Amino acid sequence: MEKEHSAAARELALKYLARKDKTQSEIRSYLMSKNQPNDAIDDVLSALSEAGIVDDRKFCENYISECIRKRKGRRLIRAELSAKGIDRELAGEMLGTLLSQDVERENAYAEALKLTRSGEGSADPERVMRRLAYLGYDADIIYGLIEQLRRDTAEYREKHE
Repeated sequence: MEKEHSAAARELALKYLARKDKTQSEIRSYLMSKNQPNDAIDDVLSALSEAGIVDDRKFCENYISECIRKRKGRRLIRAELSAKGIDRELAGEMLGTLLSQDVERENAYAEALKLTRSGEGSADPERVMRRLAYLGYDADIIYGLIEQLRRDTAEYREKHE
């Protein structure tokens, strides 16, 4: 009976993983929602980890890289990883390795420029601030960028008037 439960749990887990990578926590939650026994879930997660199919560290690395590409800030990435069941320490370690403060500032600046150039934020720095906060950037980055944008805008106007 136990082997039948493990086989059923393994089949469910593999189908769940077929769509996209998942964390151990996500797989555990999914299998629990399908009323799989805890022992079978533990066995399946252990086997998937040993086979390298489920690797929270690799998941974290891929997820953070994708978030950086989408210009998300550190706070938002950390919150999303936490929601996916990634340990705080692992998330912090991987963020420290993959997302430098320079890259985070560059991404925030690019996002702010996108808003100001589209005309959406040119007259409203508060809108830019709200968007950057929504994307998970820290206040020090946001306020620094608002000041930089004000300086850049003033310089641009001086050169083109």
